[in-house]
Amino acid sequence: MDGAELDDPPIKYKSARRDWSGDGYQQGCAARARISIEGLGPDIAGPSLSEGAAMTTIYHNPRCSKSRATMKLLEEKGIAPIVIEYLQTPPDAKTLDGFMTKLGMEPRDLMRKGEAPYKELNLKDENKSRDELIQAMIDNPILIERPIVVNGNRVALGRPPENVLEILG
Repeated sequence: MDGAELDDPPIKYKSARRDWSGDGYQQGCAARARISIEGLGPDIAGPSLSEGAAMTTIYHNPRCSKSRATMKLLEEKGIAPIVIEYLQTPPDAKTLDGFMTKLGMEPRDLMRKGEAPYKELNLKDENKSRDELIQAMIDNPILIERPIVVNGNRVALGRPPENVLEILG
């Protein structure tokens, strides 16, 4: 659907692939389109971070209760976000770095330290560089704390879900 206009919500996208399948979207999100950014240019790989557009994107894991609660909160506010299942389509290094800058975080602050790859890759090692830590998150997206919500040029971590309210207004 290159250059197509999606009907829910009526926002133009340069390129998007709509996928209506996925059991994680049956409860409360059945009409929500999952958007894949695979193969798209860098202008959409980091949605709205530099352009300041008032578009809301959630980096979502439908198996995560906090991520589902954040989706529900967005829905209650009448927001139909672009949904990126980051386990299938992880953000690139530039996007992750942009998130951390906007959040005032370092890579370990945005990592799930209880996940197996954190221990297996010895990511607590203080000698690991920032680039190595970011690459570990790209290679093992389960390490990325979730959900991350982008609204325009603002970013929030939905832990707790109410954190995203600060960037919606």
